[in-house]
This record gives sequence, C-alpha cells and structure tokens, in this order.
Amino acid sequence: MQKAPSYPIHSIDKALDLLTLLKGRESLRVSDVSRDLGVAVSTAHRLLAMFEHAGFLTHDGRSAPYVVGPALIDVAAVIASRSDIQSIVRPHLVELVREVNETVHLCVLREDKVVFLDCIESSHPIRAISRKGRALPAYATSSGKALLAEMSEPEVCRLFPSEDLPRVTRKTIVSRTALMKELSRTRARGYAHNREESERAFSSYASVVRDRVGYARAAIVVAGPTSRMRRYDEGSLEGAIRAATARASAVAAALS
Repeated sequence: MQKAPSYPIHSIDKALDLLTLLKGRESLRVSDVSRDLGVAVSTAHRLLAMFEHAGFLTHDGRSAPYVVGPALIDVAAVIASRSDIQSIVRPHLVELVREVNETVHLCVLREDKVVFLDCIESSHPIRAISRKGRALPAYATSSGKALLAEMSEPEVCRLFPSEDLPRVTRKTIVSRTALMKELSRTRARGYAHNREESERAFSSYASVVRDRVGYARAAIVVAGPTSRMRRYDEGSLEGAIRAATARASAVAAALS
C-alpha cells in the first residue's frame, strides 16, 4: 500500500472516502454517509451537496437518495474508453461499417446503464449519429439488452429493483416482466434488437464480444433509420454483426 501523504487534506480525504462508498452502492442517503464515514450529519450533507453541485451525484427531492450523476458517468466513460477492449474491437468496427454502411458503436455495461465507448458513423446523409461518451438506460438499447441477457434473473432484478421502468420513447419497454421476456428472446436468437426504444425512427442490432473464458466484455451495435434497416434481407444485418463480434471475440480471447 502506498504511504499516506505527510500533509493530508481532510476535506479531500472525506471526498475520496465518499467516492469509495459509491463503488458498492446504487444510492446513498445522508444518514448512510454520516454513519459509514464517521462524520456529522451536517458534514455528510455538505459533502453530498458538493458532489451534486459538481454533477457527480443527483437526487430527486429532499427525501430521495443520491445516485450517480452525469459528470461521474462521463468520467467513467473516458476511463473505460482507454481500456484494451476498445483497441481490440476498433478494427472490427471499421470492417463492419464498410460492410453495412450503417453507424456502429462499441458499448459496455455500467450497472443499469450502457456507456458508448466508440463509434464510426455511416456515410449516409441520414444516419444514426455518434453517442460516444453518453450513457443510456440499458433496457432501452440493443447493446444493453445484449449484455443484460448474459446475466441471471437475480442479477437483472438487482439492477432494476422496481417493476416499472421509466419510458424513454413511446416504444420503450416499461416493465421488468416485459424486459425479462425480451432478454429470454435475446438469448435464444443470439443478438438484441432495439425497435425505436431509445430514439424515435431509429433501430439497432447488437451482439456481445467475449473474452477467453466466455465473459461478455462489450457489445457491438449497428444502428440506423428504421426505414432503411427494414430493407436489409432477412438475417443479413444480424449475420454481419454476429460475424463481427465473433472475429473480435477471437482476438480478445487470444489476448486475454
């Protein structure tokens, strides 16, 4: 363990402790922080308020718990974007976009959200645009469903403890029961489909990239306007993305 600084800054020390708490929690309350950090309730409240001001945490009202905010998600996305999986998959994204000329993304699962690590856009004037660096609810995306389908039902329930799921578009899955059924279909066919569930008039397909032991490290997505995606021969787009993930998985397995 690295030696502690000679002149520690108490406030920063407590802020780092708060970040450490977030690793194992989906949410935090003032009472949790006060108890676990051994500080006064007023100090816990100030810490949480500062994190909220910076966008690292957010909450919906006085009695609601604090949850991870957009700024912290963005930081996580940048760090994740430097991971080895991006460099492994990048050549296969290039090959796939040349083959289908639709926008392709690389995504990873972070708790109940998917983070978009990389993107190559289609050359079509009307196309899915890059979501690199963004995070979206996993149940509303093809990449999220592809990765959630790798998990057990209890694991999915931990991520989504409520039966009701917030709507993103009018076609979003809005119940955990419906999500479970969709994940079962995803496992059976080997890829996930997003039918305008995260963005109106756009659809996507996704399949996972596995490492040497078969663990799903990420998902490759092909996205485009629904009107154009429907024109592909049945199975051709799904086949192209599954072939791309198979090639990327072979490389990931060899290097892991």
